[in-house]
Amino acid sequence: MRPSLFSLFQRSRYRRTLEPSEDLEDDDASEDKWAQRERFAVAAIAYCLKNDRDFLHHFVRNVCGSLGEEDSDKFDVLIEQELWGDLALIKRDETAAYVIECKISAPLRPHQNPSTKIFWREGYGRHILAHFPVGTQLRYIVLGFKPKLRVKKGPRIDCTQKWWDALERTTKSPLILDLYDSLGKLGVTRFRSRITDTMKKAATVENACETYEVLRSAYEDLGLAEGRFLADILCDLNEGWWDFGLAIRTTRREADPDYFHGKLQRAVGSTGAQIGWFGYSQQDRKSGVCFSVWFFCGLKARRSLEQRLKKNPLTRAYVQPHRADGSFEVRMPKNIAEKTISSGDKDWFVRVIRIAAGA
Repeated sequence: MRPSLFSLFQRSRYRRTLEPSEDLEDDDASEDKWAQRERFAVAAIAYCLKNDRDFLHHFVRNVCGSLGEEDSDKFDVLIEQELWGDLALIKRDETAAYVIECKISAPLRPHQNPSTKIFWREGYGRHILAHFPVGTQLRYIVLGFKPKLRVKKGPRIDCTQKWWDALERTTKSPLILDLYDSLGKLGVTRFRSRITDTMKKAATVENACETYEVLRSAYEDLGLAEGRFLADILCDLNEGWWDFGLAIRTTRREADPDYFHGKLQRAVGSTGAQIGWFGYSQQDRKSGVCFSVWFFCGLKARRSLEQRLKKNPLTRAYVQPHRADGSFEVRMPKNIAEKTISSGDKDWFVRVIRIAAGA
């Protein structure tokens, strides 16, 4: 795998795990997934702003809509500042401040939306006004949210809406080209077309559907809760790595002794929104396809889970601890996994997950 901004995402907690939360409904879980991608996208943009002067100048002029001929070198770049935005560019003398709220697919909440009264009364608008002194030129930019906003006029803050194409510029900078490619892989459709413009894949759609059905069938055979999964697919076509699988979400019925989903959750000890992930994975074209199952375990369950996985003959040689986030992955090359199953691929996934659950 070559180093890139997106490879950092692929190796980070953002790749699969969500922030610890209550048991979520489908829409909320999907929103959390996109929120994590948006947070990483904001961090990547901020890094490029800090390290590419031409990109910073372009951003101040085209995204922020510079309020004057401002020197972009005089701005501090901040992420997730206070309670009022993803990204902030603040002039060091506080004569001007731009606050940017970035959206890929997550909704724009009322406290983030300058079209609502909540924004001004108790949301970002109120916090921005409280933070900056009178006399600071303030602008709040919603970046990437597709529906057209009807912005309400409020005190002191100039609110506007921009789309992702405002970020793009003709450049030969490897860092900025990497940013554009990474944003496309994170789900920004404006930049995804850089990768997919010449693709013709109608002939292989049926194979993708069959792969999805194998994973769905494994999920159902395990007796996991209906609807408590998310399709989770990531790829870098240039580098040749990809993951195609299902994320297993947590449940409130953890204590039910007759409920396999709860039993698995107790065995893994997950403290986040997902118990694990299973599917097919390829790290690079040379290593080839692997069968893979991830378990996002809590601290208390980590040792016992590792012991169960390493004790079983099927999994013992293929357990990979990920020390950075405490997760475990059972990863087996396709040619070896196929020798361990008597029927279809789903048999391997079902066996590994039952081993982890102690079933």
